[in-house]
Amino acid sequence: MLIRQRGPPGPRPTSTAGSPMPMGSSADDVLAFMRGTDMAQVLMTGVDPGTAERAWTAIKAALHAHAEPGGITLAGTAWLVAARRAG
Repeated sequence: MLIRQRGPPGPRPTSTAGSPMPMGSSADDVLAFMRGTDMAQVLMTGVDPGTAERAWTAIKAALHAHAEPGGITLAGTAWLVAARRAG
């Protein structure tokens, strides 16, 4: 979605919200979920199988860095942008 900015150029009021995101019980569990997402399908479209497999192996290794006894938890962060209707 494109948001058009009205008024003088410059920063808009924003803040950051963050919360831990439990992703799954293991790196294999999270990887299986990620591989099935629309985003993964789009990102891997046209990628040769060897490159895709190397990418998934690297992602799995990165997920292992977030493994805890309760599973894989990643940091979830979002920007909150304040806006008001013109007029």
